[in-house]
Amino acid sequence: MGPPKTPVLLVDDRRANLDALEAVFESQDYELVSVTSGQEALDQLERREFAVILLDLLMPDMDGFQTAQKMKECATRLARRAPIIFVTAIDADRADILRAYEAGAVDFMQKPLENRVLRAKVAVFADLFRSRNLTREANRKFERERRGAEEEARRFRLLVESVKDYAIFILDPNGNVATWNPGAERIKGYTAPQIIGKHFSVFYPPEDAASGKCELELEIATREGRFEEEGWRVRKGGARLWANVTITALRNDAGSLVGFAKVTRDLTERVRNEKALQDLAAERAALAEKARIQEFQERFIAILGHDLRNPLSAIDMGASILRQRAASSNDDTTTRIVERMKASTRRMTRMIAQILDLTRSRLGGGLHVQPQTMSLSLTITAIVDELRAAHPSCRIDLRCPSTVVGSWDRDRLEQVFSNIVGNAIHYGDPERPVTVDVQDEGREVVVSVHNDGPHIPEALRAEIFSPFRRGERDSKTAETAGLGLGLYISREIVAAHGGDIDVRSTASEGTMFRIRLPRASSAPRVQQEGERA
Repeated sequence: MGPPKTPVLLVDDRRANLDALEAVFESQDYELVSVTSGQEALDQLERREFAVILLDLLMPDMDGFQTAQKMKECATRLARRAPIIFVTAIDADRADILRAYEAGAVDFMQKPLENRVLRAKVAVFADLFRSRNLTREANRKFERERRGAEEEARRFRLLVESVKDYAIFILDPNGNVATWNPGAERIKGYTAPQIIGKHFSVFYPPEDAASGKCELELEIATREGRFEEEGWRVRKGGARLWANVTITALRNDAGSLVGFAKVTRDLTERVRNEKALQDLAAERAALAEKARIQEFQERFIAILGHDLRNPLSAIDMGASILRQRAASSNDDTTTRIVERMKASTRRMTRMIAQILDLTRSRLGGGLHVQPQTMSLSLTITAIVDELRAAHPSCRIDLRCPSTVVGSWDRDRLEQVFSNIVGNAIHYGDPERPVTVDVQDEGREVVVSVHNDGPHIPEALRAEIFSPFRRGERDSKTAETAGLGLGLYISREIVAAHGGDIDVRSTASEGTMFRIRLPRASSAPRVQQEGERA
């Protein structure tokens, strides 16, 4: 079940006008509520909240100004206010417009309406409405978790006081024992009067205590917040036990160190148990916050990617016009400048497409593909021919059967092969050929791309398919380097087909990317309409 639709209230005394407005937003993800009078609109506001209200100016009984004023009063009383956009066919003067804004309107539009402009304005308020609801839900969730954390803290105190299977005690900042529980007495063998005030090094073998191990553990816990290990410890009387030990730095609200919490589990007789309840609560809160931040970042990148397209299109169109004028006037200098502008817009377009692919993959659980019967031979041959034309000084050897047919998404695979072969050209030895080898293995097809350039270091290979990872040469070619998303997106596309991609790279054998594609996916994912927009 998807997220609820965003509610939009349409107010007009004429049904035909309401039908026209509904048609404008028919393809949008909105819940349209249409009413024919100001009183009906007020009744709706009493029952629910709306992202935006489109309000007619001239209506019988209660006109738009009166309705807006009552809506304003209603919003104050209910502590929820919906933005109002006046929509009218009359020739309004400045006084009418000012009166509309005084009544609480955020915009004033006169017919005939420009549908794209109206949709864009409503979309802004719809996004704000959805963001506001997400924030409210996050606040409610935080409050529930806070109350839960307080209850867990209370239970944990009871647990510490009653537990006998764990040694749980507090050290002061110098490492002296400050508290003692029954579990500590059972595991360590000391009573509280015998041990409180003594340094915790008495629990360690003499050789560890003499080597400064205790001081090192407190130093790590102070710097990193926590220290944990398994090792030999000593009971009262000298008997040794194998224990899991956790030392956690304790700080006050000002951030000053006030001591350490030490938990010891005796693994000599028992297996490892779950972490302490306080660690579990902290981990849940950290994961929830991390997920919220990541979702916000990726939604922000997606919105940014979309909004960059309009100005970029204007720049590209202007550059095209300048190029035509320069060509007609034989102005070579302007032509070279415009060509650089065009190259920059093409690069920016690719970067935006990669940003959008990244967010689709992260938010949608992977890229979607639309497989159709196609010839992989023709697709790869076309890609290689294009790259040969773009890089005439580079030799590309293609070995491919004449007919390799399967069910794949042609556009997406073109994206993969352009990226992989393009990288091979970019990073390869200019004196040695790039080889593209296509093997038909029946149920799957294997495409290998090899170059003899410098090998990929092992540390980089481990993360080469992660987003925003780029090759070492990119730092030297910042003007042409991309975002480091190409290999990540290629892997997502191949995975969406049910295949996989890997890389091998050595100094002696060069670098080879191998792509395995099932001839037909067992459960292809169908791309939604408009997803590549």
